[in-house]
Amino acid sequence: MTIKTESQSLAYVTQRPFESLHETDVYKACIFSANHGQQMVLESGLNTDAVLLLEARRAISKSNHVQLNHIMRELEYRDLSPLYFGDYLFLQGIHAHRQGQLSCAHDFLVAALPHYQQAGDSHRVLRTLINAQICDRDFASYTSGSLFALEQQAMRDGFFDLAGNIKKARAIEFAAQGQFTKALTEGIDAADAYQKDGCPEDRSLTNALLASLYWVNGDPLTAQSSRSRVLIEHGKVLPYLHLYESLVAGRRPDLPSTHVLSTAPWPVQILKQESVTGRILAYLKQQPATRDELIAAVWAGEEWTPAHTARLHSAITHLRKKMKVAIGYTGSRYFLGN
Repeated sequence: MTIKTESQSLAYVTQRPFESLHETDVYKACIFSANHGQQMVLESGLNTDAVLLLEARRAISKSNHVQLNHIMRELEYRDLSPLYFGDYLFLQGIHAHRQGQLSCAHDFLVAALPHYQQAGDSHRVLRTLINAQICDRDFASYTSGSLFALEQQAMRDGFFDLAGNIKKARAIEFAAQGQFTKALTEGIDAADAYQKDGCPEDRSLTNALLASLYWVNGDPLTAQSSRSRVLIEHGKVLPYLHLYESLVAGRRPDLPSTHVLSTAPWPVQILKQESVTGRILAYLKQQPATRDELIAAVWAGEEWTPAHTARLHSAITHLRKKMKVAIGYTGSRYFLGN
């Protein structure tokens, strides 16, 4: 069996006696747990270099910058193998990317490439090329340029996790530009790719993103279902959970200024609790309603006039056409959905 990805290593080492395993496979098998802050018993048999790299991953997942800097300084003076030195540079690139330092991240990733090539790790070579391209944020490359070509290569090689990375990045870029319908389509494709082979943290991030995208596309039930599939709620997943919670609560998302979605034109105005549209949505989330029930709920305490009917129809039309919220009508009752 030719082992290329972390998931393959994890499956491999759990089926064989520890004494028969190669250290590199054990190290790769431990990466999934380390990426979301956990430790496997298998780590006890690894050398110091591998343990330090796994500790670095845990520090990144917990945003522990002090611990990460300490580990990186210790690794800097160790005689690392090509694979481990590549990971040492790659992790610094990933950390810089999460801090919004895209140029710095790109440089670290490019520096890691020759070490992965020397180690003969085709999965890491392709992953690093992809992440370096994502750092460039060249949107044209997502659909017809170099990233698109790398996505096709990842699919041919059976690296569905890497294809998922590109689809996820494409979804995020569409969302950043306010193209939420296209972002939703790409997000669904990313989730499908990660189901075939992907890091649990990436799966959780994608489901958290999908929850927000379903919400702004007028499908709150599926948004809630996507949110329920988020199993990891820290590290790089956390901002996407905050995004969803803000949208549901009718608040403008307060993401870090360095986050790629911090300036996205989220249509939060339709969710303000005290607005007419916000009150309509809040009521319909609880139950279907007739015209008169909606008028009574939205304009409680006001004496009914024919103008209220016109204002209700205008608000519902605005929600449907401008904000793309799916509001159905049975002939007597309005409801959320098609």
